Amino acid sequence: MSLIEFNRRRLLQGGGAAAIAAVVALGHDNFVFSRRNPKQFVFTFWGTGSEKDEVSKVVNKNARTAGLVPRPESTQTNYDTRINTLVAAGTAPDAGYLTGPMSMRFGEDGLLVNIAGNEKFADFMPQTIHWYSDKGCVSNTAVESFGLYYDKDATTKAGLTMPTSAENTWTWDEFVEAADRLTVDANGKHPSEAGYDAGDVVRYGVAVPTALQQVYPLLLSNDVHLFDDKGTTTRAATAGSIKVFQAITDLVTKHRVAPTPAQASNFGASVSLLLAGKRVAMAMDGAWALLDLSQSSVNYETAPLPKFQEFKNSIVGGATIAFAKGPHTTFATKMLTDLADPRQSDLYTKGLWMPMQSSYYTDEDKISAWIDPKVHKKGFRTAVVDSLLKSAETYPIYRLRNFAQIESTIQGTFSTMFATPGSVRPQMRRTADAVNGLMEGAYPDQLGGVDRGAK
Repeated sequence: MSLIEFNRRRLLQGGGAAAIAAVVALGHDNFVFSRRNPKQFVFTFWGTGSEKDEVSKVVNKNARTAGLVPRPESTQTNYDTRINTLVAAGTAPDAGYLTGPMSMRFGEDGLLVNIAGNEKFADFMPQTIHWYSDKGCVSNTAVESFGLYYDKDATTKAGLTMPTSAENTWTWDEFVEAADRLTVDANGKHPSEAGYDAGDVVRYGVAVPTALQQVYPLLLSNDVHLFDDKGTTTRAATAGSIKVFQAITDLVTKHRVAPTPAQASNFGASVSLLLAGKRVAMAMDGAWALLDLSQSSVNYETAPLPKFQEFKNSIVGGATIAFAKGPHTTFATKMLTDLADPRQSDLYTKGLWMPMQSSYYTDEDKISAWIDPKVHKKGFRTAVVDSLLKSAETYPIYRLRNFAQIESTIQGTFSTMFATPGSVRPQMRRTADAVNGLMEGAYPDQLGGVDRGAK
């Protein structure tokens, strides 16, 4: 369940906006549920394959145990519009997924169950609890964090010793050097060697990140927080940001160790396809990539992200919520923690989700309950899990108002900018000006994800 997937279902304008406006116009007291079967429990979500099966399994089992009639509904297109329409019609589900921005708007409008003070969420990492008001909050569906996935056969052949932890991760220069050794043309030459043929590349060292959430940990590692605390200004055009964006661009245009974003898209739409096709040796992505990698033929491993100044990671994820006016709010709220329980869903051991509870990163028995060595290779534990609590900050999808448009505006420049030689400064100045015009302030959600939880 990645935010890249969420981005394919952007918070829609038009009908969706009109629907939520209708709810607000009616007032919260008029927001009621109308359902033919009072025993029915409706849980809406997106997801296909394993995610659809596992979520449905947990919903079905727990609802039946509670004497309810389960109705898990998976929607793949226009999800936000559908939820807005159901809410406006008074037929909202009992619980389900929401994108981060939508969960904050709905929470602020009084449409969601407030989990603040609920002891069942006491062990949730503060990075997974999001405050839409000083007294109201929602939680993630799960944790997703980032790693550098690589083709172990390629790195072994190149004679590379891969980093295994935050403490020994590569500097950016070391990362570029490794990518050069992994990049080969049809004659076996590397980009740093004379005679290298950039028009006949057999394998590139790395694929550049093309989503803001993938770039965000790199910005953090260069001591860049992309937005001010009040949510009124972006730092996208500061020297620290430009250094990171330039470094990514240089992978393609200067060092020639990465395909253009358009070329990479043709190679494969996911990390597993990129690595399986042997056209790319390394790629940065979220933990959800493990679901497909573990089912592929790739001999893969995980390394920590490279750093600029200090190793950093980030946490992303959509929200799972309960609607406040439903007939089964107590059970719906319990469903949030049932789905968050690694003992109840195989999505943790299969690699799609990471736990939200702090104890699942510190207690060895609990760690072994969700880490499957066949999926989470040895490097994942040391590169991602062991550093998460102290090095991961929250992606600002919950904190900033109007974040959907802000995010889209920034990452909308990546495909062209990362493929264009020269300085990124002019483009980032234009981007910053555009983003500043979109910024509408911030929710009281945590700045770095470490100041308070749901207690």
